[in-house]
Amino acid sequence: MYGPLIKLIDNMQIGDDVNKLILDRKKIIAQCIGKSFWDKDTEQSTSQFLGAYGRGTAIYTDEIKLLVYLPNSLFIDTGINNIEILGQIKTSLASEYRSSDIDNNCNGIQIGFSDDINFDVIPAFKFENGVINYYFNHRWKKINIGKELSSFNSLDKVCKGNLRVLCKLLKVWKSFCNVNISNILLDTFAYHFFRYNKEKKYAKESYEHMISDFFYFLSKVIGQDDFVSIDGETILQKTEDITDKVNKSYISASSAILNIKVNEYEYANKEYEKIFGHLI
Repeated sequence: MYGPLIKLIDNMQIGDDVNKLILDRKKIIAQCIGKSFWDKDTEQSTSQFLGAYGRGTAIYTDEIKLLVYLPNSLFIDTGINNIEILGQIKTSLASEYRSSDIDNNCNGIQIGFSDDINFDVIPAFKFENGVINYYFNHRWKKINIGKELSSFNSLDKVCKGNLRVLCKLLKVWKSFCNVNISNILLDTFAYHFFRYNKEKKYAKESYEHMISDFFYFLSKVIGQDDFVSIDGETILQKTEDITDKVNKSYISASSAILNIKVNEYEYANKEYEKIFGHLI
């Protein structure tokens, strides 16, 4: 495997000490919710990670999305709106996190920490059919997290962990190339790439080909308007056209492989820097 890619992949990992700190904070938040909304001093079944961190594809900790489950009676009661619910959550967290505040879009409660491990606490309601309702972009949305995680984890197992590796690499690409795309759509692209290429068992020695093959795949589907999410029930859409960035990245990834084959590692490095920046 190309040395600089090994270094990049190693550097993408969130350390065990950081993960432990995140879980400790999740426990405290969930206990606050349990006391205030469920009259229980427990964190069990009252919270769940959402988004990239929940799928195990995050490489940054500046926005950890945490769903906190509230009694369904609050959702059914049409007299309660999201602002009122957020106000109640903020009050319940005040004893532990005085700096917490409602975010600008009124989606959740933001809790900032000096170590840049920041939480976005989002009210949610879990129903018997597995569907979860949560507030996002001024409306209630539905997601089946159980189905999403089951599908994602099953495919990642078939792919020997490469699905998560690719998702993390794409987060670096998104950041460096300023790709305006949501993390869930990015992970969805990677998911469908492996879903249609299960026969390709990329070893660590061939991750260069995985990157090139992915951008080729994405260049063929990026013109679509709608994409079926990992749970198979949600339709995702792009917010802008990223075709040019995808095509340029495919050209760079292909060129890097050609340079590696003839031992022109300096030129290969420059091509990967066009995709991932100077982390290479």
